[in-house]
Amino acid sequence: MHLSALKTMATFALMVALGTIPASAALDRKKLLQEGEDYVVALHDTYVEAARRVKGSSYPDLPKFFCDRAVEIEQGGELFPAHPSDFPVSNTEMAGRLQWAYEETYDLATSEAADMQPYLVADVQVAYEQWLITMHFNVQDPDREKLARAFDKSLDALTDVRGVASLATHMTVAAAQSIATRVR
Repeated sequence: MHLSALKTMATFALMVALGTIPASAALDRKKLLQEGEDYVVALHDTYVEAARRVKGSSYPDLPKFFCDRAVEIEQGGELFPAHPSDFPVSNTEMAGRLQWAYEETYDLATSEAADMQPYLVADVQVAYEQWLITMHFNVQDPDREKLARAFDKSLDALTDVRGVASLATHMTVAAAQSIATRVR
């Protein structure tokens, strides 16, 4: 087991002990990995790590948001990124940028990229959601633009690794729906 996985598990255990996450919540990592659900594990780990990382942020509910997302995954919940309509932003220009970021993130999370580079795709999703939540609550954080750059950097890192981001760019939601319709 990698050191980062052990660190994530220790962080999660601490959150359970502190009552931040219910003790009944548990992720069967071994089973998920055996079933090829690496992205589920990666996204969970990344949410737990993000909750730890933003613990002292200017928006105190941000760690709880990430903890809740980790618990949602443990309970078999949705893996898709938060939709901008659930967290509206008053700045029209920023809302447009966030909508584009959502579409890129969604495309990645539903493409082969999530299987090929699960932790990099999880980084993109968490970076997008942190940026979205911070903008939604209009947190007067001097680093808000830094969050946008963090999303871009995560996306660039994924693009640099084997070019997998191009897979998601070419697979639109409409194409995915079309394929799903043909399979039924």
